[in-house]
Order: sequence, then C-alpha cells, then structure tokens
Amino acid sequence: MSLRRLSFALILLAGPAFLPAGELKYAGLPAEEAAAVMRLPDGFRVVPFAAEPDVVQPIAMTIDHRGRLWVAEGHSYPVKRPEGEGKDRILIFEDTDGDGRHDVRKVFAEGLNLVSGLEVGFGGVFVGQAPHLLFIPDADGDDVPDGPPEVLLDGWHDEDTHETLNSFIWGPDGWLYGCHGVFTHSRVGPPGTPDDQRVPINAGIWRYHPTSRAFEVFAHGTSNPWGVDFDERGQSFLTCCVIPHLFHVIPGARYFRQAGRHFDPHVYEDIPTIAKHRHFVGHQWTQADREASLDFGGGHAHAGAMIYQGDAWPAEFRGQLLMNNIHGARLNADSLTPSGSGFVGDRLPDFCLTDDLASQMLYLRTGPDGNVFVIDWYDTNQCHHRGIENHDRSNGRIWKIVHENPVTPRPRGASALQGTSEELVDLLTHENVFQRRQAQRLLQERGPDEAAVEALGKMYSSADSLDRLRALWALTATATLTGEQLDAALGDEDADVRLWGVRLTGQSLPALPMSGGIPRAIGDLPPLPAFGDRLDVLVEMAKSDDDASVRLELASLAQRLPVDQRWGLLEALLARGEDADDHNLPLMLWYAFEPLVPADAERALSVALAGEIPTVRRLALRRVGELGTAESRAAIVSVISDSAERPERALEALAGLRSAIAGRDVERPAGWDAALTALALSDDLRVLDRAQGLDYRFGTAEAGQERQAVLADEAASLERRRGALADLLDVSPRELPIFLRRLISAEPASPFAADLIRGLGRTNDPANAPFLRQYYPRFAPAAKRAALAVLVARPVGADLLLTAMANEEIPTVDLTADLARQIRSLNDEGLTARLRDVWGTVAETDADRLRLIDSWKRKVAAGNNDSDVTPDLVAGRALFKKTCGQCHELYGEGEKVGPGLTGSNRRDLDYLLSNILAPSAVMAKDYRPTVFLLADGRVLTGLIQAKTDAVVTLATADGEAIVPVADILERTESDTSMMPDGLLTPLSTEQVRNLVAYLRSDSPPESGDE
Repeated sequence: MSLRRLSFALILLAGPAFLPAGELKYAGLPAEEAAAVMRLPDGFRVVPFAAEPDVVQPIAMTIDHRGRLWVAEGHSYPVKRPEGEGKDRILIFEDTDGDGRHDVRKVFAEGLNLVSGLEVGFGGVFVGQAPHLLFIPDADGDDVPDGPPEVLLDGWHDEDTHETLNSFIWGPDGWLYGCHGVFTHSRVGPPGTPDDQRVPINAGIWRYHPTSRAFEVFAHGTSNPWGVDFDERGQSFLTCCVIPHLFHVIPGARYFRQAGRHFDPHVYEDIPTIAKHRHFVGHQWTQADREASLDFGGGHAHAGAMIYQGDAWPAEFRGQLLMNNIHGARLNADSLTPSGSGFVGDRLPDFCLTDDLASQMLYLRTGPDGNVFVIDWYDTNQCHHRGIENHDRSNGRIWKIVHENPVTPRPRGASALQGTSEELVDLLTHENVFQRRQAQRLLQERGPDEAAVEALGKMYSSADSLDRLRALWALTATATLTGEQLDAALGDEDADVRLWGVRLTGQSLPALPMSGGIPRAIGDLPPLPAFGDRLDVLVEMAKSDDDASVRLELASLAQRLPVDQRWGLLEALLARGEDADDHNLPLMLWYAFEPLVPADAERALSVALAGEIPTVRRLALRRVGELGTAESRAAIVSVISDSAERPERALEALAGLRSAIAGRDVERPAGWDAALTALALSDDLRVLDRAQGLDYRFGTAEAGQERQAVLADEAASLERRRGALADLLDVSPRELPIFLRRLISAEPASPFAADLIRGLGRTNDPANAPFLRQYYPRFAPAAKRAALAVLVARPVGADLLLTAMANEEIPTVDLTADLARQIRSLNDEGLTARLRDVWGTVAETDADRLRLIDSWKRKVAAGNNDSDVTPDLVAGRALFKKTCGQCHELYGEGEKVGPGLTGSNRRDLDYLLSNILAPSAVMAKDYRPTVFLLADGRVLTGLIQAKTDAVVTLATADGEAIVPVADILERTESDTSMMPDGLLTPLSTEQVRNLVAYLRSDSPPESGDE
C-alpha cells in the first residue's frame, strides 16, 4: 500500500469567515493597509515584502537557491509592443536581515516584451516571452547577463496574450514544466524547425529539458491553466479558469476543454475535473442550496497553484493546494485525497480573504524559511482585454505570508545549498520543499559526480519510501540512474516508487505522434537506462499489481510504445475489471488502444470485446465503424449477432454500426439478416428500435412504416419518437414532408413539435415554408424558435418570413439577432435590404458600436434609467432563454455552444455591454464559426465539433447538426462571432434593463419557472 494512501493531511476545521464576492469592502489600498485588512487563520499575518514603486505589474516569479526572489514585471501586457520597444523587465529582491521585507533590489534585464514566465537555473534564467522561450545567460552569477538572450524554442503564439506560456516550475524528474492556454495556438520547436515537425499546443502542460533540449506536451486540454505544482510523491496538479478548476495531470492525458477540439480526432471523450465543487454559484436551485452556497469561493478565474510542503506552518496545512481566486479576491484552498488511480479535490475554507477588489494574486511559492511568497498584479480591472489604457500601471505587490510560531528554526542567508554534493544529497530529505527542489536542481547542474552518486545510492537503499523516491528522482535528473536501480524501482514494495519506475522506463522512449502524424515531442531525450527487455516485466505488473495508480502509469506508458508492442500490455490492463469505473483508467487505456484499430481492426475488436472495460469496448466499436470499409461494417454486424442476448453490448454495437454508416451510401452489410433475426428475440425495446432503424436504412420498406408508426404514437416516449424521427430523416423518403406536416398540425403546441419542425427543415419541400407561416401562431415558444430557424435557413423561407413580419402576421420582436444574421448569411442583397426595413439595423463600424455601448450604458446604469421601476429578474431570465440561452449557459440553464457565463465577470457593466454589443471585437479561434451552403439549399452556421471523412458535426444555436460531407457545396470560415451584433435591437429599454439585471445577478430569481 502506498504511503500517499495513508498520509492525507488533516483538514483545517476552522478558517476565516466566508465573504460573498459582491461585498468586497475595498477597491485599492496602500500596501501596509492592504496587508492589515487581509483575513487569515489564527497565527498568520501578511507582510508587504515589496510594493510600488519598487515593483509594478508583477506577472511571474521564482526563487533562487540563495533565497532571492526573481520577479518579471509585465509592462507590455496585454499587447505585445513593436520590436525593440519592449518595457518588461526582471528584478531581483533580497531580504538580508530576515525581517520579511526586501532591502536589496536589482534590475537584471530590461527591454523584454510580453514576459509571462520565468525560472532560474543552469547558469541563467529561462524566460517565457511569446513567440520565444528564452535563456538569458549569467554563468558567473553576478546578476548581469553574460550576453543577449538565446532563443531555445520559438513558435509560441499570442492570439490571447494572457494564455501564453506561463507558470514555470522544475519537476521532480529534472524537466522544466509550464502551462499554456486554449485560445493561443502555438506550434513549438527550436528555431528553423519545419512546420510539419513542430509540436502543436493550445491547452495543456508542456515540459522542456534544460540539457538535452527536448520539448514535449505532457498533457493536453483544460482551459487557461496558470498554475501547476507537484505533491511530495511527485504527482502533478493544475488550476485553471472558466471550466471546473482542478485537474490531476497524467502524462499523455486529454482533459476536458473549454473550447475547440483535440488535435487527435479519435479522442472522442476526455477526462473531467477531479474537483467535487465549484468556486461559483450554479446548479443550486432550492432555497436551502442557495443559502448553503452563498459563497462558493468567489468566481471561476484562478491563478497560481501551490501545494504547501514547507516546514513553517502548522501540520494541518501541509498538502493543501492554494490558488488565487481573482474575482473573489481571495486564496482558495482545496484538499487532495487519493481515490482510485488518482485523486479527488474538495473545498477547504478559503485561506485568505483580502476584501480588496484590486487584489489579483498570480503566483505562490514556498520560500527558504517555509513561509510563502505571493505576487499580486494589483489592479481593479479583473478581466483580460486589449485595452492598454484600462490597466493601472502604478501598482504591484509582493506579499509574504508568515506564521508567527514556526515549527522549526528559520535559516537566514546562505545555507547548505552552497555546500558539497553530500550536503546537497542530505537536503533531499529536508521537510521544506524549497530546500529539496533547490538541492536537486544544483545536483543536476553539477552533473555526474562520484560523491553524489555514492550518497544517492545509499539513500536509494533507505527503508523510507520517500527517501527512495527522492533518490530515484535525483539519480534521474543527474543522468546517473542505472538499469539495476530502475529494475529495483519496478519491484519496489511502495506503489509510488513502482509508479515512478514505470514512468522512467517509458520515458526512455520518445513520445509518439498522435493520429495523422501530429507530433507530441521534438528533440533528443535525456539519458535514461534503455528500455531493453522490460516489456515482459511491465505486462506482468499489469496483470498483478494491486495499486490502481501503478496501472494508470502503465496505461500512460503504453502510448509511448510502438503500436506493435502494445498488444500484450493493453490486453492485461483491459482484463482488470476493477478499473471499469475509475476516473482516469478507462480513457487513458483508450488513448493508448485507439491506434491498434487502424493497425488491425479485427484483432483490436477482439481484444476490446474480451476485456472488462466497457468504455474501451464502446469506443473501439465506434472507431472500427469510422474506418468506413465493408469489412469493418461486417465485423460490427458479427458483434451484434454475438451480443443479441446481452442488450447493453448489443446497443453499443448498434451505435457503432450507425456511426459507421453516417453520411455514407452503403450496401446492406454482410451478415445483417442473421443479426436481425437474432435481435428480433430481444425483449429490450431500445434494441428493437435501433435494429429497426438500421434495417430501414438498409432498404427494408416495412421497417420504415414501423418507424413512422412510432413517430406518430403520441403515447410513445420522447426518446423513442426522436429516435424514429432520426431514422426517417436518414432515409428521407419522398412522402416524409407530408407526414411531418400532418403530425405537426395535429399537435402544434406539444413539447415534441419543435423536434418535428426541425426535422421538417431538413426536407426541401416548397410547401414547408407556407405551412410554418400558417401554424406559427399556434406554436409554443420552443416550436416558434424552431420554425424561425427553419425559415431563415433558405432564401424562400426568409422571404416569406419578412413578408409575414411586414404584414404584422409574425411579431418582429420574435426574430432574434442570431436569426437576423442568418438571413444576412444567405448573401441575398434584396433580403438584406428588406431585413433592414422590417427588422432594423446593427452597428457596422467600431465607432457605431462604441456609441451604442455608451448609449445603453447610460440607459441601464443606476440613476439614468427611463423608469425608476426595479428591473424584473424573472422577465430577464425569460429573455435570456430566448436571446442568449441557445448558446450560453447561466445558472445551469442554456446550451454550451459558446462560453459559460455563470463564473464570468458579469457584474462589470462595461465588460458585459462590450461583449453583447461588440462580440466579434475579441473572438477566439475556437469560437470562430463556419458557414455551410448545402445541396438542399440550406445555409447553416455553427462551430465544428467533430469531423470524419463522411460527416461534419456542427454545434448551432438550434442544436447539433450532423452534415454529410457529400451534401456540402461550400464552406467558409466567418470572421464574425456566432453571437451577433444587434442582439438588443428588437428589445425595448425595459426589456434590456431586465436582461442585463439578470445577467449581472448573483443567483437566479426566486419565482418564475424553475
């Protein structure tokens, strides 16, 4: 049993009182006052280590082995300056008398441009400055650069300047780790690297080796991570923004993304957060829940991640993960509890409440005395935008959080970190993580050293597993690990040592490209014992190791094995049925297994079906289907026949076959009739429905009649009727529009009418538009929205709609701005002109938009309204559902096409109106829509969610659309957001005030439809 399973830190039971983010007392204070008003647990206080004018706009920080702080000032942010006009600089601060405040300040480097990260070591300073990872040499340590910066890597992009490379930290394996955000699309490599060899990253954790100069993406996904740290057993964790905030970082993992697609199209599913909680209100709909969650932690924007492993604070804080919550002006704290192969993160009481809107702590680091340093950007503007003038350039803070009664004596000045190799090895067992990490880095810089090797060898034979683990890391970092020592790690009694033995065994192999040959790494790996004949040992571990974390590391390693060497290892891991519901293992196994399918589909399917991991079985069937061959379809049909008596497996196989034929003209697969006969004996209605739908697709007319009967059956469940509708639309017989119109006319106000109308829109029948116009007044709101979306998808329908509006048959207020934009997307000058006459215009220039923003701000702001009536939040909620909810989620309501709004900076009126009225001013690539002209005359606009050679899956404002590639006549990437200009055009001032009030609210209204 691993010690990490036994050493979970005590949870703090009492802390500072929670304070709702909307009730911050201050909006900027002098440094001493700001420190004095901060609220922390008993025994703690904050010391202003440095403040303006000595430091302004601190954006990155590290600490060297002498205990000095290196701080980057981000004067250029948020816009990179012209070449040669950079204003960023790197400062060095030192506290020589130990009073917690700096008394020495030096300028190390100036003229830098958009600095976002730094770390010291190896005779200089590593600096992140998109498009470069730089190294500024200072081999003699005189705090003066020895020469100009060296470009180690280029290709780091800055489309979003607060999502560039950041949060540098030395890992336990001797690599430099960092974060990267989702809306910046980098292609990284050494200078001169051809584009097809560059490593893409647009969300995730990367690493760089300081001596071999290898670079690789450690894990893909999340949002805008701005903090990563390692616990005492070497497990890594990141914090991020907007999406759930906490992830356990596993080599080769793919995590839930805020936006965009994974580079590998066959990932299919990604690993979710480990957090059991959120730091913002949402999904809490009863009054009791609301009261219990009045403060969820402040908001969705997090910066910094530090797992406290110092020796100055009380024991209950050890192992807690601290992160700053920018909107909440506080330090959140999470516990990290082992669970299955990984961890669960849960909320602890907030560690520090600043009560100050200006507080924006970005990075935390444990210092040489076990207390914690924090840099604070200090600016009341909390959100990223490109308005340089909107940032207060005069402020900046460095705080030191100290405990009044340290549990160990405090070292001052130079320490044993200046000593011999034996002394450095001795420091690897120090209680303070600062001493351990600095000692290992210094040993790594010195390289192979006989005295160090001997001392590390003795340490590696310790009875203490933590000592063995730290010795293993140091041997790896110094490139002195032997094959015998690696073998010993693989057989160690402690699970964490075995885990790291597996990781280091795999890291002697390069990270292989993803599907399509997309690189994951570049450069030569640092020295490690050769992989050799250890595969048999790994397979045996997969069969017998009783610790899920070790099995997780084996699954991770499998991604680095050549495809033809993975079979035995993955077969053994897939046989471990106890991992079927694990948080990480099923998908980590899939990521390693997927390349086996195109390599040998028949064998891969056999292995997946024989295994005990349903996720891999289900995704393997989908992947086999997407091969798109007659042989792959026949293989799935064979699985269907064999699964007839096992409904869940039959459903998986039927779903795989449906995916296999999506968007394709295919013949009746070999063996289908026999499979259908076997399925006919099933008593599971879901199986019978799926089989019937596929049989209709394969040409059985009677099956189509049965599907029509299900669709017409008002007593059938919505799920069954929707399935029947999808089956009929896949074939789309000539009589289908007539049949659908009959059903709609029979139940125009039913909840199912909207589905039927959307289905009708996929048929190109000239009678559809007049029919929808006729029945429009009888439709419920959802059906009206569906009818309008169908009408504006084709010129004939848009023309009829505009005529109906001009004749006041359909209210113009029903036409929301996104639908008006859809009419403009038809590129018909006559229709666009009629739209202006009937519905109105939108701001066409930046000047128009600025005037519009100012006008609405005056109308909406308190004291400048046309009415003194309090805004109606219930009415605002209804308007949100109609105008915004098709694409955005707020308080658990709405769709997730665009960014979620619950944790955003909604209370800032300028921010809110700018995003509503000028949505295309700043638009991330992942939210850039594509406009499709289809063969049936429709024009669809949406975000591409997935694509194969046969179909494109599109997220539109009216739901998901699966478009056969063969039906696409034209596709154009739009330079305007899916969120249209003119969103407020059809609304009255009172309606806008209600909508804005709801968008800015702290919780949903008490009344209205819950």
